[in-house]
Amino acid sequence: MFKNFLLIVIILCMTGLLMAISLEEKLEVLEKDNAKGYLSPFVNVIGTGLNSGLYNSAKTLTPIIGFNLKISAVLIPIPDSDKIYYAKAPKAIDPLTGKKIWEDVETATIFGGKGTPHAVNSVVKEAFIAAGKIPPDPFKSANGSDFSVLPLPCASLSWGLPFGNEVLIRYMPPIKPHEEVGDIQFYGFGLKHDLIQWLPISLPVLDVAAQFVFQNFKAADILEISTKSINLHASATLPIVSIYGGLGYESANLEASYTVYDVDADGEKISDNFKKESLKISSENDFKATAGLKFSILPFVNVYGDYSVAKYNSIHAGIGIGF
Repeated sequence: MFKNFLLIVIILCMTGLLMAISLEEKLEVLEKDNAKGYLSPFVNVIGTGLNSGLYNSAKTLTPIIGFNLKISAVLIPIPDSDKIYYAKAPKAIDPLTGKKIWEDVETATIFGGKGTPHAVNSVVKEAFIAAGKIPPDPFKSANGSDFSVLPLPCASLSWGLPFGNEVLIRYMPPIKPHEEVGDIQFYGFGLKHDLIQWLPISLPVLDVAAQFVFQNFKAADILEISTKSINLHASATLPIVSIYGGLGYESANLEASYTVYDVDADGEKISDNFKKESLKISSENDFKATAGLKFSILPFVNVYGDYSVAKYNSIHAGIGIGF
């Protein structure tokens, strides 16, 4: 039941984005520089989301018998600067003037709105008119998803290990919201270590831990994002409420492989003139500071929420079951 509920939440949150994107179709006419400009915000935002909600306490679970099952969601506001980029025009050359047919333009990224068409070069347009021909139409730019806030759901399982260690597992089985989107898959794992145990004094309320987490996100059969996060966090546990916070360093890297086609003077892709393109983009994410609260509402149930300040700020909240 829990698995089915999680899949429903994930599909609702991700299908709208990926359907609006239609990644493979949009990348088919984007040269490498344009594809990078179009997708760069995606790796930044997804990286922020995946690297959020990694902890809500620095206290490690009881070895072997201790576990915590959590379902949560993170909201990442998307800045206006990440909704536009400067796109180069297709390389198609007008044989009459020897000039590029279309002009460069500022247009929508993957999170922007409607793409701005590439206007026809004025010299080319005048040459067509002078020759009694109809000038080419403006070249359409890829539309974005028109997202201002991206929600990312996640489920995770933490399990206590001996010697003050705790393992974190995050997983979403392959699902296919739509044939055009392809499979979406996500997994991650991490290890947390209790640092207080190495101090010569006892601190009954305070806990401090270090954590490393690796995660992987695949979408549309052509795109993969891997993330890494290392953090140092602390928490103070009181009867009903716990206060937690930490500092971390994170990174995210996108790799995509796709086919890009040349276009003719009418803006149509030339089916027999294509090349395989590979793309690598590193995120702008680096240091992150997090602060949050956790409330014990029942003996084995808690709710929590936190706010993170980084290159891309995020809000995270969830519910956990365990002991």
